[in-house]
Amino acid sequence: MAPEDQRNYRRLTMKVNIRYRAAGPGAGKQAGASPEKYGVTVDFSAGGLAFHTDENYRPESLLEVTVELPAESLPMNCLAKVVRTVREGSFWRVAVLFMDLPAGDRARIDRFVAGES
Repeated sequence: MAPEDQRNYRRLTMKVNIRYRAAGPGAGKQAGASPEKYGVTVDFSAGGLAFHTDENYRPESLLEVTVELPAESLPMNCLAKVVRTVREGSFWRVAVLFMDLPAGDRARIDRFVAGES
């Protein structure tokens, strides 16, 4: 079975602003010590997202991610685990799985994806 067939949430191909930084062991001397970066999604769902970056994050790496849905004033913050990286030209496509996204935020993303599909 292909990985996309195992998804629990609808996925939307759309650019959504995100902020991210490395988290966990090796991210810096203290929590939040790595620099925050800005990016946009390639696609996303209530379960996770994919984005392009110039860094090759290893699978199982942890990232602090902030998602900014269009027309929403309150961004969503969570810890995410890198599940896949793929080289695409001069960038890496990084896919992450949301680890601790609150249920209310997960529902907000799912409603947004359903409304845009």
